[in-house]
Amino acid sequence: MALQHYTTPYLLFRFGSLAMECAQWEDAERALLNAVDLAPSFPAPYTGLGILYKEQGNFRSAEAWLKKGLALEESAPTYTALGVAQRRLGASSAAIQSFKRAIEIEPEYEEAYFNLGIMFPEERSAEAIASFSKALELDPAYQEAHRELGWALRRLARYDEAEWHLKRAVELDNSDGWAHTYLGNLQWARGETQSAERAFKSAVEVWPDDSMTHSHLAYFYECLDRNDEAKFFYENALQLDPDDIESHLRFGRLLAKLGEAARAKMHLERVLALEPENEEARAALTALG
Repeated sequence: MALQHYTTPYLLFRFGSLAMECAQWEDAERALLNAVDLAPSFPAPYTGLGILYKEQGNFRSAEAWLKKGLALEESAPTYTALGVAQRRLGASSAAIQSFKRAIEIEPEYEEAYFNLGIMFPEERSAEAIASFSKALELDPAYQEAHRELGWALRRLARYDEAEWHLKRAVELDNSDGWAHTYLGNLQWARGETQSAERAFKSAVEVWPDDSMTHSHLAYFYECLDRNDEAKFFYENALQLDPDDIESHLRFGRLLAKLGEAARAKMHLERVLALEPENEEARAALTALG
């Protein structure tokens, strides 16, 4: 569809938004940039460009364009998108402030509460729980909020509540590998080994191309001394992601324990090639001699 048929800033913005929905990134970018050129005081194309770059993983450009949009018009969704970009850039304090500003503008915006909850580390689990709970108060079917609330509750050993939320997350979206993985970890912590194994296997089934699900199942088997199965799934994980540091480290340690020193050394050296400051890999290599 030729852009010349869309000569007003709003129609260019709408065309760009539709193109983004279809992952037609170049068309979307061109339309939104043209909209900015035609109407520099129209905030929507700036926000659209910020979201486009965020979806493409260009978080620095996303941050810049979203800030330009906010300079023209503040909104909760735009501050939330900005916070996500800042989080991905490692700017945690700025991200928290963006999510809090989104909540100030629109206290009923559940996305801001959810993303704020994501920011809190384990030692601030109570704040994470409060944020995820508020998101669920606003939207009881918010699948990701159930999942993350369940995990936060599990970290505090509030197992019954955690299990309810994680099972609800799986019910709402059975294709979410993280929900199955979290549930498996919870059931494992409760000593429900068979249930945990089913959950970890379900994670692999729904996300067969994600190294994370294979790696978690491998570690589960390793801890049960089911070493052949552990080796199989570590190898799967590393075929899917040759730069998976955690899988290299755990697999290297397992191989060292099993007396396969040469293979262990290869994986541990790979960890240090990817992350030279990794002291766990360095210590394991030293122990190999």
